[in-house]
Amino acid sequence: MYLIDSNFFIEIFLGRNKYEECVQLLNKTRQNSITLVITTFAVHSIEMIINKQKGVESSIEFLNQLLKSENIEVYNTLLAEEIKVLESMKKNKLDFDDALQLYVAKQLECRAIISFDKDFDSLEIPRMEPSEILEKMN
Repeated sequence: MYLIDSNFFIEIFLGRNKYEECVQLLNKTRQNSITLVITTFAVHSIEMIINKQKGVESSIEFLNQLLKSENIEVYNTLLAEEIKVLESMKKNKLDFDDALQLYVAKQLECRAIISFDKDFDSLEIPRMEPSEILEKMN
């Protein structure tokens, strides 16, 4: 299981530089029945960014893609968990968003956090870019 950070889907839906490798990874994980997880916080962040850049229809398309994806789970944090996230922010020197992603990845014992955000480097859960995971899968 891998946790997906919001920048992964932003690359896809805004057609940025890493679009191809992100799409390839989605296809490869689907083919190999590898579970990916995304937090509701990340989903809301992605919706907001896509909506600003491309409009409501693109945000709806994103949500529909998540709904159709059999290998992507959405993790909804409880308030008690968010208190733990807030407490760990200072320890790991992360902002709330990144601390939340790390917390969930640890709770679910994810193999890595799929992200382009170097703030995840040198933490208990490794950060991997899609290209690195694709390399390991080939």
